[in-house]
Amino acid sequence: MRSTLFCLLISTSCLATDFHVDLGVYFGIPQTQVVGLRERHVPDQDLPVIMAAARNARVSPDVIVNMRLGGKSWTDIAVHFDLGPETFYLPVRTGPPYGNRTATGRSTLIGMKNLSKR
Repeated sequence: MRSTLFCLLISTSCLATDFHVDLGVYFGIPQTQVVGLRERHVPDQDLPVIMAAARNARVSPDVIVNMRLGGKSWTDIAVHFDLGPETFYLPVRTGPPYGNRTATGRSTLIGMKNLSKR
C-alpha cells in the first residue's frame, strides 16, 4: 500500500496542469517537453515568454531556458536572437471592457437595464 501511494504521488507531481497543457497546445510543443520544463523548476510566469521567444527565434525552448538559467536577461536573449518587442507583447483588444459610451457620456451595458433613470 505504501509503495502504491508513493508511486501515485510521484506520477501526479509530474503531470502537467491545464495551464501547461494549454501552453503546449497553443505553441505546438509536445506535453512531454512542457513537463520537462516544469521539472527544471522554470517559473510558470516565464513559460509563455520562453515559448514565444523560442518560436520566434526558431530554437528549442530548452535553448532559451538554458540561457535564462545561465543568468541571461530577457534583453540579452532578445538581442542574441534579434527578437523585436513584438515577441514579448501580445495585441490587446481596444475599447471599453463593459460597453460603449453613448452620446450623453453614460455607459450602456449589454443585457442590463439602466437603473440610474429611475
